[in-house]
Amino acid sequence: MCIGRLSETYNTCIPSDMTLTQLKYALAVREYETMSRAADACHVSQPSLSQGLKKLEESLGVTLFERNASGATPTPAGEAILDQAEHVMASVHELEETAAAASDSLFQREMRLGVIRTLGPYLLPRILPAIERRYPAFELEVTEGLTDDLLEALDSHDLDAVLLALPWPTSESIAVIECFEEHLFVGMPPDDPLAGEDKIQLDTINPDDLLLLDEGHCLRDHTLDACNIEPAGTRKTFRGASLETMRAFVESGWGVGLFPALTLRSGCEMTTRSPASQPFRTIALAVRRSFPHRRAIRELSDYIAELVGEAAHNMPSSEASSEG
Repeated sequence: MCIGRLSETYNTCIPSDMTLTQLKYALAVREYETMSRAADACHVSQPSLSQGLKKLEESLGVTLFERNASGATPTPAGEAILDQAEHVMASVHELEETAAAASDSLFQREMRLGVIRTLGPYLLPRILPAIERRYPAFELEVTEGLTDDLLEALDSHDLDAVLLALPWPTSESIAVIECFEEHLFVGMPPDDPLAGEDKIQLDTINPDDLLLLDEGHCLRDHTLDACNIEPAGTRKTFRGASLETMRAFVESGWGVGLFPALTLRSGCEMTTRSPASQPFRTIALAVRRSFPHRRAIRELSDYIAELVGEAAHNMPSSEASSEG
């Protein structure tokens, strides 16, 4: 029995004795490049994975990998077949999601949510308790990461949705549902010359003083765009891995930075001022266009916006009043 051609290059049909588990094993070997790491990722023993891979190759009549002491490398035929196997597994995931949608609602199941690192620690504590009370059967499994990594996991069905900050490029297979706008504020040492201004003109910030997060953080790009500064003209000796690291450097008197509203807190040794241009980033939920719970995602997006409210637009009132 043939389910379909695996590739145009290799006119091979899926034999009836092939299993999805075998395809999963083969894709894991390509991703992790060794049998042992692939077996660990699949939570099986190495002999079990090797046996499943051998049966797959026998069913297809094709050698998928070249084995050697350092690992396993796909053959040209194997590479083409594995590319198509990814499409097969993606279709299986979509089938499972459609079946789940038919049997229950999104708020009656677990959802795997990705959150960017400049948002997760500041947004999730504000919203998760309320979401739990409103949807008691709804379980969120949260993963933090960089935007591109999270979108890749979303595209490969390892995540169901991603909370990210726009603008950021996404593929045509991804739908983006906007939640709220979050204003950006200038954080500086109390003795910085700009601290005497009520509103900061961003083009007056010395590029040598501007602190940025590592490449891959969307806030880095948002900051450069808001300040109209080229990366080559900024400080080379600082590569912040987190907003908390950047905040500590600002408090120590070693530069200025742009901080989203939800990250601000009163009582710290950082002076905060509003930019005259009021730059912002748009927080949104990204999902696959094929995801069957799109209406529920929009409901969740609206509820998140309701929970955040004005906090996304303003600095803490106590901090604003104490620094005037």
